[in-house]
Amino acid sequence: MIWLVFNLAGGLALFLFGMKALTTALQEAAGDRLRETILAATRRRSAGLLLGTGLGFLAHSSAATAMTVGFVNAGLLSVASSLPVLFGANIGTTLSMQLISFRLTDLALAGVALGFLLQQLPRPVWAARVGKVILGLSLIFLGMKIMGDALGPYREELRPWLLQLDGSTFAGMLLGIAVAAFITFAVQSSGAVIGMTFVLIDAGVITDIHQVYPIVLGTHLGTCTTALIASIGTEVDARRAALGNLGFNCFNVALGVLAAPLFIAAVTALPGSLVRQTANLHTLVMVAAALLLLPAVPWLSRLLRVFWGGSRRLTEGSHLSPELLSTPEDAIHAVLRELSRTATVLEDGFHRASRLLQGRPERGDARRLRLNEATVDELKASTKSFLQKLTRDYLSRRQALLVQGLNRAADGLERVGDHLARLGELGEARLKSLPEPLTDETRRALDLILRDGDTLIELLRDSLQPAKSDFTESAHRVFEAVCDYEKGAAEAKQAVNARVADHRISAAEGLFFSECGWTLERLVRHLQAVASEQVEPQFYLRSDKLGRPAEPGPKVAKRLAARSTGDDA
Repeated sequence: MIWLVFNLAGGLALFLFGMKALTTALQEAAGDRLRETILAATRRRSAGLLLGTGLGFLAHSSAATAMTVGFVNAGLLSVASSLPVLFGANIGTTLSMQLISFRLTDLALAGVALGFLLQQLPRPVWAARVGKVILGLSLIFLGMKIMGDALGPYREELRPWLLQLDGSTFAGMLLGIAVAAFITFAVQSSGAVIGMTFVLIDAGVITDIHQVYPIVLGTHLGTCTTALIASIGTEVDARRAALGNLGFNCFNVALGVLAAPLFIAAVTALPGSLVRQTANLHTLVMVAAALLLLPAVPWLSRLLRVFWGGSRRLTEGSHLSPELLSTPEDAIHAVLRELSRTATVLEDGFHRASRLLQGRPERGDARRLRLNEATVDELKASTKSFLQKLTRDYLSRRQALLVQGLNRAADGLERVGDHLARLGELGEARLKSLPEPLTDETRRALDLILRDGDTLIELLRDSLQPAKSDFTESAHRVFEAVCDYEKGAAEAKQAVNARVADHRISAAEGLFFSECGWTLERLVRHLQAVASEQVEPQFYLRSDKLGRPAEPGPKVAKRLAARSTGDDA
């Protein structure tokens, strides 16, 4: 029996590792276009559903829904636009299981060898990516083969236990759903549970569609936990999106229970083995629920606001509307607002990092700080993508140079987010390595540099407001604050080092302060670099160009002029 456990655990580990490798390979192949496609396709519900289906196929529903919740948390998606994507993500993961349902276990080892060899090729790049896909898929089938071979000799002992999960009775249906939901929650993968079901079918342990039915429905519930966990500590809209994903899966489970005879009749009418029927059932229930709920998305988003109301977002939603790309000055105006929004997230993160460093954190500070870093990363990626699209049309000399400065500013703000995350890690480590409170002198020195750092971020956030008439003046206020910070930090560092040398404070306390000071110094340098972009001659907005479409480039203008005079051949 102990070898059965080892073989099952090893086979499951290979299956999960293969799924992760396959997902990673497909995401790498999609590249940054995946994010852009998601944000562009959500303007129509049908497009969002199709895009979510592709996303779920690439990343599986757990990862795809967590990614979508992250976009909502960053303000890049609204709750209403995220719901079709979430519906589609659940459909997409069923399509990946359709692929796995084909019996390719005999080719698993050959696939491992081929995938490994392709990954070793230096050129072309696509060969290595194809190799990763083949290797991941082969490991999935190899894991299934190992589990199937282990279960085969014990089919008679296991069959009575699984006979209790009988979807033909109401009690058996509820028990099967509960057991499958719990296992899916434990392994954090509906695909793994469906894959194990395929193995049990191949081993002869499960022989009837009524046994499969509640297991399939249970995986739909269990897979919701990933998005719910990912939404802890996020903005209220992200929590609403995760709750919407849970609501969708509760609906499809209820639909599956009520319409069980119809679904069973539909899948059994199709040709194929019980494994294929299981994969078809998995897809059919998801598709039916999505098509029924898709027209009700506006109503569902309003219901979620009513159910989970009372909280406000830390910042407003994204300002980077694709429609603005046709009017460059408006697009640049939007990018400045987006950078200011990013600085607001950084300011919130600085407050949370400060509380961690000072040893008086509030509940959820550490998690929210990590979420803020992820949000800033997403904002940087979306901002840079937006600027890249903006450069496809003709820009004036000032606009072209200003776009470069805004691009560098987005990079600088993202670096600030990285250093804030490091400060949070120092604060968490300090609570473990320095359980005793800091001495009054060190605490005052730390409070001083944190106060000056907070002032800097606040000034930078205000300096990025596009309503300002003079960015240079705002930038110089940032420079003055940098000088004040450097002076205060130097004095604080000298005082702490003197106390360490006189053994008035421990070396560990001195090291902690030094680490904080060094990280803050690098953070301040990036804030200063962002402000430096604002003193460049081209860093200003022209109100007379707001709403004006992009001008044609010199070559296009010359051709148009030739046409108007009838000289164009």
